[in-house]
Amino acid sequence: MRAARTAGPGRLEVTEVDVPALDDGDVLVAVELCGVCGSDLHMVLEGWAPPGRIEGHEWVGRVVAVGEGVERWSVGDAVVGGPTERCGTCRPCRAGRPAICEARGAAGSAYDGAFATYKRSPSSELLALPDGLDPRAAALAEPLAVALHAIGNGQVVAGQRVLVQGAGPIGALAIAAMRTMGVAEVVCVEPGPVRRELALAVGADRVLGPDDLEVPSIAEPDRIVDGAVDVVLECSGKAAAMEAGLAQLGRAGTLVLVGAGIEPPRFDPNRILLNELVVTGAFTYDEGGFEAALELLASGQLPVGALLEPGRSASTASSMPCATWLRAGSPGRCWCDRDEPRTDVLEAAALQPHRRLGARRRVDAAGRAAIAEFYGDLLGAVEYPEMTRDRKQLVLGLHTHEQFFFIVAEDEPMRAPRMDHVGVSVSTLEDFEEVARRAAAWKERLGDRVELIEPTAEEFAGVLRLHSFYVRHRLPIMVEVQHFAFL
Repeated sequence: MRAARTAGPGRLEVTEVDVPALDDGDVLVAVELCGVCGSDLHMVLEGWAPPGRIEGHEWVGRVVAVGEGVERWSVGDAVVGGPTERCGTCRPCRAGRPAICEARGAAGSAYDGAFATYKRSPSSELLALPDGLDPRAAALAEPLAVALHAIGNGQVVAGQRVLVQGAGPIGALAIAAMRTMGVAEVVCVEPGPVRRELALAVGADRVLGPDDLEVPSIAEPDRIVDGAVDVVLECSGKAAAMEAGLAQLGRAGTLVLVGAGIEPPRFDPNRILLNELVVTGAFTYDEGGFEAALELLASGQLPVGALLEPGRSASTASSMPCATWLRAGSPGRCWCDRDEPRTDVLEAAALQPHRRLGARRRVDAAGRAAIAEFYGDLLGAVEYPEMTRDRKQLVLGLHTHEQFFFIVAEDEPMRAPRMDHVGVSVSTLEDFEEVARRAAAWKERLGDRVELIEPTAEEFAGVLRLHSFYVRHRLPIMVEVQHFAFL
């Protein structure tokens, strides 16, 4: 079978591996869809996972084989990947808090993830796909269970005011879920324009930027800001957001840390003490959280259409572009779909739900050769930065030339990684200027057959200068050539 396996920071390899053998109590499932989680992005793009790991834990599929002793499941059953098995005997497990099981990390560790054709799973970790529920929506069960756990740990109840920091998948799902609970007001803090729109679409009353938040100085630990809230759900994982979130609480308020981050925050202990604030975490999900999530998804109360990118899926061969597309700020979920049709990048891009991409089309061999010549001349002689933990900002560059050019030249299947463009990062300003010069020469030679947006340079917070320009020839998507200069 085919599987996407980690191969170091910023790298995935699609390889042929053996179909997993079943032990007693195991079930073999043909994976139909697998969502890409934020933790998957860390595992792949930043190299958190060791080489050879198969990730993916937000998935649906159909049972194709069962091991000895399995009575609940039969071949053909539609299933959803459920909660990871815990020990069930430690004090947290007995108290109904499997997220903090004292033996976690051991249970289920022998099982690979679902970025593959088939997944082996303990029978106890599967749930039935509810009748009538779209499988794409069902794959949201895991992140929705995480969002519900955060809401529960914040003890959110009807009539309260809640602030959600970050409108990524977990934040957006938390907003949508709280709208079904009678929460008086949900305010979202989100810097990205696409996700700001998403927050409003799923039920936020207002959306603010990070700079809109008032943060009292350390000399004013007992001052409560105007518009203070009862609960803050911090879903971004950013240290600055955690610190600002604490300052938005009224007295006896609760800050729930939901997003995982590396940089530690610096909290004012006097603010926590004087206002009797609670700071807590929310890791994975409650006992029964998956079942509650599936029930809510099947109820029709959530704006599922806004939470999923319509038609956006990727074969295992293109899961790396899919991952970088998500990291770049996608509002919803990206899917690895084993039934992706064999089609070239041009047709796949034209299938995206964006007017400027036009009608479905296929380019013949001569057309692909022309594309290869054009982009090969533009990009074939420049250096490309390696993706490392030390330079993880470069994920904003989205794709390496090799990935993009390979897909075009070799007629591999993929979905357009963004609605309207893909990005290519080059290592030096000299290379950037050379590519821009070549693009201008092609524009002069071919006229209107080349679409070119002239180079610009933009500074971000005095830390980063982004040089970029857009060019298109024959493709239904633009190519953005970028160079990041750290100031």
